[in-house]
Amino acid sequence: MRFFYENDLRAPDDIAIICIEDTDLINSFANYLNMVIHDREEIGKESINLMHSILNGTVNSSRRVLIAPKCITKASFRREKSI
Repeated sequence: MRFFYENDLRAPDDIAIICIEDTDLINSFANYLNMVIHDREEIGKESINLMHSILNGTVNSSRRVLIAPKCITKASFRREKSI
């Protein structure tokens, strides 16, 4: 962020900025940043379900769990207009 500031680069005119995870630190100084966030509650639930299956011996070794992240678009990203 300091590099962008010192080189007069501004979002969204010159750059797009994306943060991973929504934290109080990020929101305290830059609440305009785009974010990719993971549903921690869903990750926790799936982890407990998987551990329960392992302990009961019912886990399928090929089981996969996909929890899609969410993208929160704020002011640091500008979509190009269609012609």
